[in-house]
Amino acid sequence: MHHLERVTFGELRLAVGRAGHDLAVSLHGHQLVPEAELAEELGDGACPDLPGFAVHHHVHEGGSIHVGLHFRAWRDLTEAPCMKGMSPAAPRHDVAALRAQFPALAQTVHGKRLAYLDSAATALKPRAVLAALERAYGLDMANVHRAVHELARRATEGYEAARSRVARFLGVADAKAVVFTRGTTEALNLVAQGWARPRLREGDEILLGELEHHSNLVPWQMVAEATGARLVWVPVSADGVVAAEDYLSRLTKRTRVVAMAHVSNVLGTVLPVAEVARGARAVRALTVVDGAQAVPHVPVDMTALGCDFYAFGAHKLYGPTGIGALWGRRERLEEVVPQQGGGEMILSVEREASRFKDLPHRLEAGTPHIAGALGLHAALDWYAELDHAALHAHEARLLARATEGVE
Repeated sequence: MHHLERVTFGELRLAVGRAGHDLAVSLHGHQLVPEAELAEELGDGACPDLPGFAVHHHVHEGGSIHVGLHFRAWRDLTEAPCMKGMSPAAPRHDVAALRAQFPALAQTVHGKRLAYLDSAATALKPRAVLAALERAYGLDMANVHRAVHELARRATEGYEAARSRVARFLGVADAKAVVFTRGTTEALNLVAQGWARPRLREGDEILLGELEHHSNLVPWQMVAEATGARLVWVPVSADGVVAAEDYLSRLTKRTRVVAMAHVSNVLGTVLPVAEVARGARAVRALTVVDGAQAVPHVPVDMTALGCDFYAFGAHKLYGPTGIGALWGRRERLEEVVPQQGGGEMILSVEREASRFKDLPHRLEAGTPHIAGALGLHAALDWYAELDHAALHAHEARLLARATEGVE
């Protein structure tokens, strides 16, 4: 981290997350510090100026490089030798212009301008997403993959383009490894019931964290009850931190599944998915990640994370409700048993048996949420245009202000 001292503050943008989480350092215009040079200088591991703290880096589609530094408190960071001479000022964005993109924020509630603080439950929708939904229902309304008329062609092409856009967002080339679902919950249940339940046996272990949302907890309780598998719990510390070792030390030859959030929905804790996934592979266990709270806040790259399944919904990423996606390694998705039958997933039907289509359609029974997929596409395009370093900085300022008010 200390090697970044040679970069002037004019080229360095700091976005500070919640205490106990990640600092995102965005080097806009990565030609200033090429990725290979950055990796060689920083590496991924201990920060020499902050003993016991970790550094990692990630290159975004647009060329920005983000360096993550895990820290416990803002004062620990500002007092670190590697930050001397650097202003803690952060980039700002036009809050009023961004607010204007959300019709819901133009209203007054109880006589005051609406302040919406419930995005962890669901995010408001920008005009770009609302326009995509209006077009889908108003102009391009037809079923997909089932007709050759013009509206059906546009609907089908739009639906599959949305799948490809999700794949790019997740950093994967194979769009057929993306299955549309009703959201994170359905995606995680599909893995639990379609992959784990037919394979787990009595004595097998499912590793779960105490920070898990119900959607990545209850399905595994159901699998354990049905198969005789045992739930093994990973605790969370008093300050909300979960270390990779907390997971790795509980992996055994009986571990079959590691289910974990990427970002906690309660504390915002960023979990060490990549490290845990490497450890899980060493004992031949699968890693299933709940990405619902991660996708609006941190870069997501399936190659970097190394997990086997990753689930998220659109509605916390400014997209429509009722649509989400499950990404899985192709060989693992092929093993998932369909949990619903009929409609789009059918190849042929006879009296005694039916044949199913190939991925991803075999896991997408019935008429899908076509408009939802198009809305998700619009949300991802809109989200990609935002200045994420500025947004993280603004979020940090709000957090600091709220924390000071509570204290």
